[in-house]
Amino acid sequence: MARYEHYRRGVLEDGLYQDGMSFGFVANALAAARYVTSRRQAQRVTVPVLLAQGGRDSWVAALGHRRFARYAPRCHLWHVPEGQHSMYLDRDVIREPFLKRVLSFYEAQLTGGQAWQESAAC
Repeated sequence: MARYEHYRRGVLEDGLYQDGMSFGFVANALAAARYVTSRRQAQRVTVPVLLAQGGRDSWVAALGHRRFARYAPRCHLWHVPEGQHSMYLDRDVIREPFLKRVLSFYEAQLTGGQAWQESAAC
């Protein structure tokens, strides 16, 4: 958690950083999320996708993740019950398995795209 707090302080002390979101940003983000998670658009994603879903994510609702994973033909949905929004900045117990699994997924794709074994990833 200290790593996250260090990052957060650095961002907040940056004079260009604006804390919070504008209504326009939120409206556009929600519209984009509805668009990309629609059946028609998700089915067009033909590359392998590893979609990590934090169970404690307070920024992104799980519904959109599940909808996209249901329609995208090569999507692997991975639910991390204790994960938050930015798992790469999370506590070691979350971040280390997260990075190991992501790198394992990438490696499988780069070595010919063989079927990725989820059970072997962590």
